[in-house]
Amino acid sequence: MDISFTQASTWEGRTFRNSRSLNVASRAASDMAFRVSRLLARRGALVTSIEPAEPLFGHSVRMEEQLQQGIELIQADLTTARLDRQFDAVVANMVLLSIDDWESAFEVCASALRPGGRLIFSIDHPIVSAAHNEWRSEGRLCISNYIQIRPVPRPVATDFHRRLSDYLNALRRHGLWFERIEEPTLPSEALADSDAPPHAALLQHLPPFVVVSAVKANQ
Repeated sequence: MDISFTQASTWEGRTFRNSRSLNVASRAASDMAFRVSRLLARRGALVTSIEPAEPLFGHSVRMEEQLQQGIELIQADLTTARLDRQFDAVVANMVLLSIDDWESAFEVCASALRPGGRLIFSIDHPIVSAAHNEWRSEGRLCISNYIQIRPVPRPVATDFHRRLSDYLNALRRHGLWFERIEEPTLPSEALADSDAPPHAALLQHLPPFVVVSAVKANQ
């Protein structure tokens, strides 16, 4: 269920119009990333999209050939990508949580921003990733260990539980100033989705995602 960027883009929509925007993906989130790239393009952005994984990269190329939205597609690993330009905005929707070497990916995102450019990223809310396999049917969330950084196995790939402070403190290390944080909850209509998890009703009262916006300091 991908609501994190949809809700974030409502309050950050002004960021993308007529902007040079970079959308990044991990191997676990490549298909989701192209959907975000298409949304950015519809909002008036000039979009470059980094996607690492085949065959999803090829699928994105074919979709762009069909839709002709002007999205530039680059196949590269986000932890080692090197770009020859700077962007007004970088979007990492549900990406950093899927990368083991996330600090290298974070550095690439920060380096790709022009001074005054904005990084927007979303992750699983740490209270949710910390409670992996500890949901309770009576509508409670049980967390036994928030502090330990650890892998979280998923059906398709492995994500990583990290503390919210890990991500927020990384902003300053990479020359970014915190701007805004959002904790969107699950909208009521999402309960009817076929892929809604058994604990979906609980996520109307506990935020499943965190969305952070930060601005690159002027040099």
